[in-house]
Amino acid sequence: MKLLQRLILAYARFLFLPILQLVTLTSFLAGGNWLWAGVAAYLLVAIVSDEIGGDTTITDKDEASFFHDGLLYLSVILMTVEMFVLAWFAGSSDFLNLGALANTGFGVDLFLAREATNTLALVGAVLSVGVNLAGAAGGAGHELMHRVNSRVEFAAGQWVLALCAYSSFMIEHVYGHHRNVGLARDCGTAWRGMSLWRHILRSFTRCHLNAPRYENDRLSRKGHNWLHYKNRALQGHLMAGFIGLVFYASAGWPGVVAFAGSAIVAIFIIEAFSYLGHYGLVRAPGKSIHPRHSWNSYSGVLTGLLFNLPRHSSHHASANRRYWQLEQEADAPVMPYGVSAMALIAMVPSLYYRVVGASLEDWDNRLATQEERQLIPEQTKRIT
Repeated sequence: MKLLQRLILAYARFLFLPILQLVTLTSFLAGGNWLWAGVAAYLLVAIVSDEIGGDTTITDKDEASFFHDGLLYLSVILMTVEMFVLAWFAGSSDFLNLGALANTGFGVDLFLAREATNTLALVGAVLSVGVNLAGAAGGAGHELMHRVNSRVEFAAGQWVLALCAYSSFMIEHVYGHHRNVGLARDCGTAWRGMSLWRHILRSFTRCHLNAPRYENDRLSRKGHNWLHYKNRALQGHLMAGFIGLVFYASAGWPGVVAFAGSAIVAIFIIEAFSYLGHYGLVRAPGKSIHPRHSWNSYSGVLTGLLFNLPRHSSHHASANRRYWQLEQEADAPVMPYGVSAMALIAMVPSLYYRVVGASLEDWDNRLATQEERQLIPEQTKRIT
């Protein structure tokens, strides 16, 4: 029994995202209202199952794992397929002969499925693809983009972030957020009293402003100008542009709207987690980053779905640590509820402030240093 429990907690829970992706892809085979199945399954797993599934702190110490790494690439591949199928469904032609290939190769009639799909059903497809894209980009992509010493792995992370037209996030996150967490200038740290909506606007804007600046500094040190082909900010924009062209070629402007819709859903969820991950926590300039500077969740479901990202303090303690090695850190603050429930609560700012208030007070009294407590009023003033 203990062996089975370990297999589930150490391995099987990381299958959540690929399974949800396969649910969405399967729904395309039926078309019509079945296209809502992906987002329905996501909500069931991410909210309901997350709240009743319980916590787990199990950690795998292996330095390398073909299984765990394979799931990252599987999610990237499945996400790419999802995007191309969505582009096909948004149009009326047989783009890239996808319908003919499905019919002859697998005996699947995608044309019939598309005929059964009205505008409302297509909205369900966009939402289903969008929530999966958030998991693939925010979970798998986040893991891969930290592997900056591997061109292949970094490029895979870059590609999946480009699928939601947000590759700037990866550059700002790796070279900005991980150095500036808890500081006033960090766009990934939401100040006290800052709503989720304001945070998303602020972070989205600053990611696109900071990414080219970081890349320009990096290229300058290597003797290259900003237009060099190694500029990863430009690479990401070109990838996103290519994906947008695929949607336009398949379905015209309705296809572009479908692409934008799935990207907006993904970016919203990615930034919602960023908001929850550091809301209201401060760090004195020049001081080291500690576990107390990140909010955590140890739910077995969401940590599996997001490749252990909710073990946030462990990730910030060592950004090079593989996701299956992340663990529970001592003196790390924990969210009052699961990540998904907190994200829903955060959509109503006044409610969120009340829910998180007691946890922030505990952080102030138990974890914050005297210097950090003195910075809290200054942080609050920035909102007024």
